[in-house]
Amino acid sequence: LTSLIYNSFRNPEILLWERYIRKYSAKPIQEYWCELLRDMLNNDLSAAVACLEKHMEETIKGARSIYDEEKQGEADGFLSD
Repeated sequence: LTSLIYNSFRNPEILLWERYIRKYSAKPIQEYWCELLRDMLNNDLSAAVACLEKHMEETIKGARSIYDEEKQGEADGFLSD
């Protein structure tokens, strides 16, 4: 089942990564992965979760959004509880 889910989202996810890199370069991604890896190596679950949430929010509707401004409203509420 995991492979089915992974393969279902693989192409859209790759397209989103490509869009992000074209807009902002790979440097922010490198910084994010370094921060997340540091938190995981330190066994700091709360810091790792906070890192994921912060970067997801920023990517969806923050300073480094992957969405075009005219489509930004479609992302509102995506991460809301």
